[in-house]
Amino acid sequence: MFVDTPISPEKRYAMAATAFDAGDVSSVIRSLEEAHGGLSPQEMVLLARAFWARSYPYRMDTLATEALHLMNQALSVMPTEADKEQLMFEYSTMLLHAGLISEAQNLLRVLKESLHPDMVIKAHIQEIDVLNHRGSFQDAFVANRRMLAIKGDDEMPEDMSGRYLSILADTYLGLNAHQKALDLYHEAVTTDSSLLRNDPDLFSRMGKAAFGLGAYATAREHLLSAINQGNPDSRQDALLMLGDSLSHLDEKDKAMTVFSEVETLAPHSESGIIAKLRTAKILLEKDLAMHGSLTDSTFYEIMDIYEALKTTREYSEGQLGSIIRVRIAQTYAHRGDWEESLQAYYRVWFETTPEDPIHRYAQTEAVETLQTRVAELYTAGKYDQVCELHNAYQDSFIREITCSETLFRLGHSLYEMGQGYQARPLLILSTEHDVSAKDQALALLYQIDYDSGNFSQALQWSARYLERFGQGTDARSMRELRGELLYLLRHYEEAIEYFEEMAGQEGEKRLSAQFKLADIYRNLDRRTDEARVLDSIISASPGQRSPIMEQALFLRATQLKESGELQRAMTLYREFLESYPDSHHTDWAMYHLAQITMEVSSHQEALTLVHDILSRSTDTILLSAATSLANEIDLDRDIQDFHLRRTRFSEGAP
Repeated sequence: MFVDTPISPEKRYAMAATAFDAGDVSSVIRSLEEAHGGLSPQEMVLLARAFWARSYPYRMDTLATEALHLMNQALSVMPTEADKEQLMFEYSTMLLHAGLISEAQNLLRVLKESLHPDMVIKAHIQEIDVLNHRGSFQDAFVANRRMLAIKGDDEMPEDMSGRYLSILADTYLGLNAHQKALDLYHEAVTTDSSLLRNDPDLFSRMGKAAFGLGAYATAREHLLSAINQGNPDSRQDALLMLGDSLSHLDEKDKAMTVFSEVETLAPHSESGIIAKLRTAKILLEKDLAMHGSLTDSTFYEIMDIYEALKTTREYSEGQLGSIIRVRIAQTYAHRGDWEESLQAYYRVWFETTPEDPIHRYAQTEAVETLQTRVAELYTAGKYDQVCELHNAYQDSFIREITCSETLFRLGHSLYEMGQGYQARPLLILSTEHDVSAKDQALALLYQIDYDSGNFSQALQWSARYLERFGQGTDARSMRELRGELLYLLRHYEEAIEYFEEMAGQEGEKRLSAQFKLADIYRNLDRRTDEARVLDSIISASPGQRSPIMEQALFLRATQLKESGELQRAMTLYREFLESYPDSHHTDWAMYHLAQITMEVSSHQEALTLVHDILSRSTDTILLSAATSLANEIDLDRDIQDFHLRRTRFSEGAP
């Protein structure tokens, strides 16, 4: 009969340590778990390492939890300070990998106060890793600078060289410095090859750095290693990025196979939904590359994918729902179904907040789609449909358009459809930058403000047009219109040069320009110039009947009467009454002619004219003046008769 001889703790520890160094963690666990009388601090640590090696880095389970418990227990009874600090550092690393970041940080605060310089450096490096895990990459970058300042010219602790480079690479990856991150990762694994065994997510991060750099072939190699050797929990993410890398390498069929695997692994998970979205995108890209447009069969195949995704919880509750809606909108746009596309974009835009990246993405895509559609409709002259788009999205996507060409097309279309008020702000925005139709935009703005009676603003548009497009298509008419505006705004001195130029030209506008020029001179009290222009109107068109000629005859005749040129005034009044018997100036012309004839010719003719005025006019002022003139004519005629009789009596007396 054999009796088991008890093994001393020292020998038990030595045997377990030998097994651990040989990689036989099962023997370590078996021998130390069966120990009687408790474990020494060193044995607790060794068993914790064995549990950790068995469970981590591939999963966190009861063994990993027990490992953390043993490390904490050993830490409380570790006899020497140096061993205790080293154990605290190792424990903080385990806590960090377990996701217990705050607990790890508490240990590091103690270690940063260590009397051993190497431990201080290691604690500061570990702190950088903590910040990386929190996503505080800017703070991690600053912490690295602080660590280097503390280290000075001292050597990096030998057991930290590779890990430090890996941690620093994580910082640069978080800052999107992909080339720097990838270089550091490669240097790290060259310095310490054990990193790839102890950190199974390292391949994934290297793949992510290469992908961000656009080095898709390198990313593919790292991601394949991550899938085959890395953490199973992150396998789906690695597969997604691998599929994207293959797609960028134009290996689209392989990419679809990878995405299909993700769908199989987790069909209703976020990764599964993303994989379906990627598959739909590849189908679209392949069809466009092959046919130049989206065929019906591919369209329905893609839409079937999206319809299936609509049944998932992510579609109704998660952020991926908005992405799916955006993809649906994009598919409709490629098919040329603009109304469905824009409505789909609008739903995403309306249901998300401005701070949401999906909101901004949907907005950008919708604006591009809208601009494309507006260009097509405008080129085809379908202004009414452009207006319909504007009216539908004027409070959403239209406000985000910055393309001057599109703004002009919208504004011009609205103007053509009689919506000048709505066209105006769009046309103004279009002129803020160079646009091929800027001259047209300025001309339209002039017309809109002119038609609305905003003459002051219209004058500014004409000034801008003539300054920029002095030889433009509308330059001549714009100069004429500028004179018109100056006239309407009573800027008479400035208006003269424009109307003098127009008055000297042949054409329909000449007579109108001459008459307004005469009015300008009259308002400036330049009677000689006014007379010159009125005479030019009268002499240039003898016998011609027109409202302008009517006014010119009456005004010039009255001017001549006032200056004492009665014979010519009488001639013009007679011509006026003969040509325009129904003019609203007729009664006054008769009155003025009566005054002249009373002076230079016949009282009887003057009295006849006055009686005609009294019988037809309703103007109380004129009637009063005519009555007075009639009395004056009668009195003057009586006086003349009296003088005539007296003369005859004197000649007949002895």
